[in-house]
Amino acid sequence: MIYPLVLELADDGVPVAVACRVLGFSKQAFYRWRASPVSKRDWDDAHLTNAESFFALLQKNVLNRKRWTTREELRLAIITWIEATYHRKRRQRRLGKLTPIEYETIVNPQVTLAA
Repeated sequence: MIYPLVLELADDGVPVAVACRVLGFSKQAFYRWRASPVSKRDWDDAHLTNAESFFALLQKNVLNRKRWTTREELRLAIITWIEATYHRKRRQRRLGKLTPIEYETIVNPQVTLAA
């Protein structure tokens, strides 16, 4: 949540209107949040929803595909799925909503030529 940053900037003397404009949202949205900020429970529920989504994909794409004879086989299948499929296809906020492959293609075009 970026709204607490506006509070910190306001404490440092930056006008709320300027902080909101620079961060890309309206003053009204900030003041609405300030009137009723997200509770710890809502925050935790949002994280729980993301975790449930991940585990549902894991269940569908790995666990339901076959019967594993050993825990080591299952562990390797989970790790392979996460590294080879999930991380490569998932859009990541820190990469500007790009997949890691898209990001690498933009940042380092020479890697694309080598492949």
